Amino acid sequence: MSITSKNGFRAFLIVSTLIGFGGLVDVIFPSLLSPELQEYFAKAEVTNYGKFLAAYSFIMSIIGLVSFIGILKFRKWARSLYVILTIVGLLFTPFYTEQISSGLSSAFSSFSSIASGIILALMYMPPVKEYSENQT
Repeated sequence: MSITSKNGFRAFLIVSTLIGFGGLVDVIFPSLLSPELQEYFAKAEVTNYGKFLAAYSFIMSIIGLVSFIGILKFRKWARSLYVILTIVGLLFTPFYTEQISSGLSSAFSSFSSIASGIILALMYMPPVKEYSENQT
């Protein structure tokens, strides 16, 4: 199965999304962080800015889910939505506060970023591009 076949692309999209969720491994397994970082994380206060970022992340996740489903169905509009979400996400990145993460979490996040770039490229190159050209 080739990554450029319909099923190959869908499989890559699903696997890359699952890898992206791997970035949350520190939330599930806080013991991956050193005791000092665990203590710092436990004492951190939630600020209004933190609440804003949480709301922003939630909204982006919902829109991302819509885009994900559209891409799985090879809808043309989903490609544009994915690009918009990527651009908005990149524009907001410099405004994030400090982050605490383990090496494993960082690795998952890095792999997810690389996979997102591959998905972006494949969506606009034949034959994957052609799968959505006749869709609405």
